[in-house]
Amino acid sequence: MNAFLALEPRWLGRDRFYKIHVTDAELRGVLIGRQVYDEDSARRQMIAPAQIFAPLMKLWADRILKRVRQREIDYDAMVLSSDVFLREDRLNFLICRRDILDVQVNRKKRLWTSYSKIAGTLRLQMHAHSQREWIIVGDQDIDAIAASLGFPAANQAVQRTGGSRFAQAETGTLPAAASRR
Repeated sequence: MNAFLALEPRWLGRDRFYKIHVTDAELRGVLIGRQVYDEDSARRQMIAPAQIFAPLMKLWADRILKRVRQREIDYDAMVLSSDVFLREDRLNFLICRRDILDVQVNRKKRLWTSYSKIAGTLRLQMHAHSQREWIIVGDQDIDAIAASLGFPAANQAVQRTGGSRFAQAETGTLPAAASRR
């Protein structure tokens, strides 16, 4: 696995569509698109809601998709050769593999992408309590992606903690910080 495509959902801004290259030492992510990243997302978010203006929106969506494809081609030549890609866009990133503590995989469908085909969600836990979460779009193999990151036995589903502290204390799932209170 050399690279995978992922959508980073954002509550207070436009989504970010990345192509993430996996090397032996690091992850190199380049921003190649935003809300509209393929024909399906263009149809759902631009063309279908436009109703009678759908033919005009299709022309606009085609221009956006052409730019996404061109950015992907441009970055493919640049990313693996040097760190120049970091200067091209402030949203491009580089994550060292040694900084990744855990990889969690969730195969459940997300409402964020509505009826789009997704493989699941990939969450990276890193040092300093930071994390990155991506929706793996299309027919990509999320298990192969987790294995390429060095975590072949990634969690099959992210367990959401819920309920009261009393119920968590009885089951022994109380977080360490909460158990000291």
